[in-house]
Amino acid sequence: MSEFSKAGIDRLGKRLRDSETPDPADVAAYIEWSATFEEPLRITLECVEAASEKARVSLNEKTSRIKQLYSIVAKLRRGHPRLSSIDDIAGCRAVVQRENDVNALVLQLATAPIKRVRDYRIRDRNGYRAVHLTIADESGRATELQLRTEIQHVWAGLSERRAAVVDHAVKYGGGPPEEQEVLMGLSTAGRVLDLRQAELDSRRERGELWPHEPELTDQALMEEQRALRSEIEQFTGICDWYAGRGRM
Repeated sequence: MSEFSKAGIDRLGKRLRDSETPDPADVAAYIEWSATFEEPLRITLECVEAASEKARVSLNEKTSRIKQLYSIVAKLRRGHPRLSSIDDIAGCRAVVQRENDVNALVLQLATAPIKRVRDYRIRDRNGYRAVHLTIADESGRATELQLRTEIQHVWAGLSERRAAVVDHAVKYGGGPPEEQEVLMGLSTAGRVLDLRQAELDSRRERGELWPHEPELTDQALMEEQRALRSEIEQFTGICDWYAGRGRM
């Protein structure tokens, strides 16, 4: 498959979705086609790095990947209509400290060729929270960029680990109801911590506590920040503990 027409890609996707055991030729075709996303993925990573420098935001973690065949087949079988329309064949992730950092990166990336923005922070996706940007190159090949806070990343890791232990459907709102109850509760708790951090950052910028005595303002905010950091560490510890449990 040296040329990749949209129709040909969709036929490949249909065969992969419907075959119990993929034909080796189809596996090779997918590998060849997915490799064409390596260059747009590299360019997206460069955009993220440039945006972080301009926004003066530290990237706690930065990863990238080309989606494996088994993940694509699972996505097609979950009801995605066409292989050619899947936007996250290539994906990268940037983890930052707080929501203000996410917002700063989104602002800096506004000049990139963004095809779609999905903000899962307020309206979560089965507990998952992040901002996703779909960036397309000149040929239309898309890369999905996930921007997460430290807390959102901890929760996402928890969800992945519970899905591996209990049931893969846990990631998508399925599996045992008791698992979903715990995950949703922790997602909500993480959201509260992120919002408290954003509020604290805003108050620090405004200096609203004692505007005529900045040293008192700084001291009070530092104390609040230490208390909040302690709660975030407790949240992380709870997520790590629960992730290591067996089936409920």
